[in-house]
Amino acid sequence: MSIIKSNISQMWHAKHSFFIVVILVQIIAAFSILYITGATANDYLYLKEDANSNLSLYVAFDNDSAEPVNYSKIEDMLFELCEEHIPGVTDYIGISTPYFEETGKIMSVFNIEDGRYRLTDEITRNRGSMLKSGRVFTEEELNSEAYYAITDVYQGDKLIIENQEFEIIGELIPGSGVTQIDTTPYAMKSLELKLDFMLIYLDRILTTEELAGVEALFEETIPGQYSITLKTTTNDDKNAILKSSLVTSALIGVSVLVVLLIVYGYIIKLRKKNLAIWRLTGCTVRRAAFLFFTEMAVLSAPSVLLGFLLFYITQQLWLNDFYPYMAVTHTWELYIGMYLAVMLALFIVFAGIAIVNSRYSVKQQLIRADL
Repeated sequence: MSIIKSNISQMWHAKHSFFIVVILVQIIAAFSILYITGATANDYLYLKEDANSNLSLYVAFDNDSAEPVNYSKIEDMLFELCEEHIPGVTDYIGISTPYFEETGKIMSVFNIEDGRYRLTDEITRNRGSMLKSGRVFTEEELNSEAYYAITDVYQGDKLIIENQEFEIIGELIPGSGVTQIDTTPYAMKSLELKLDFMLIYLDRILTTEELAGVEALFEETIPGQYSITLKTTTNDDKNAILKSSLVTSALIGVSVLVVLLIVYGYIIKLRKKNLAIWRLTGCTVRRAAFLFFTEMAVLSAPSVLLGFLLFYITQQLWLNDFYPYMAVTHTWELYIGMYLAVMLALFIVFAGIAIVNSRYSVKQQLIRADL
């Protein structure tokens, strides 16, 4: 171990800048590996989750007026829309408040059928994937006149909005999206929370007459306080997004690999003299390989771990807002597994390099080291 410490110390004193580059490259490589896997998995899960929701009506509400739009104003209209104007066409509906400083966004997701709020399999699967603990709503809770919530926002062990205490039935994964509270339509209505937007997911495109009827119904209910946009996402669009993500990830991965190979190649060049001297003083091939291998491992293990820790902090602070499914995929189990996998891959590379270089004869080692 003293030899390894001496070699690392010599590298530090002789090549300050290079030593720092080696550490930084390994930190960046570890960070990049997690980012590549996280971003690609996020895009894949997002597109998979959205597979049956190619069409949606995005309704933005104007809250600059003296009387902002709240759910009590549009609830009856929404039932009429789903049961008379476009019956059986909606997959599910999401309503959301603006972002509040204390609570974040408050949202409710449901479908409407036979005069009741309904939970579809897609809603249950989607909301369930964002749960850290607890459960999603039942249909009875969704239709009850009670205050239930799924959240990651607490005041102590309670959730209180507009002086109303909510029963918490589930906890969201922190940072799983911009929404911090899921609640019931009754809570949205009774508290008269102003709405920011509504998404109505459709299982088919609307006819011109149907779309005109939807707009007329909104105009009759909240005249001048809305705008409707029909959004479509085709399978070709989804495939293009996923391909773009994969290509970007591959380019980042190749770039990181090339930089690592250049750095490790230079380290080998620096170590040729050491290997020659070790062999000249009677060091066996196995011993020389072990010393080189251990030296690289001592440099890499803490660097990779630091890269993983930096990524975890960045993920919690910023990335989860842009990649909500990353919070679902990047668990502690994945971090540990990825760290072990990366270290195993590096160790195999280091061992291979060490064995190949150590198998040269002493004379060949001296010639290669220019001694």
